[in-house]
Amino acid sequence: MFYTLDRTEGDFAVLIDENGSKTDIHVSSIPVLRAGSVYEKEDDVYIYNEKETEKRRIAAAERMKKLFSGL
Repeated sequence: MFYTLDRTEGDFAVLIDENGSKTDIHVSSIPVLRAGSVYEKEDDVYIYNEKETEKRRIAAAERMKKLFSGL
């Protein structure tokens, strides 16, 4: 399952999973603190998934381009 970093609140990172459930973890538990970053959980460790993060950023940029190209 993938988890996406939604935001940070103080010392906690708020992750949203694919089902929309929220998980709060200490910021020291994840390597990249950038909203939209994607992680996978293995043995209670959150691992940054660079390929999935980039894939989602590209898809979002394409959606925005389509949205504004009709103006």
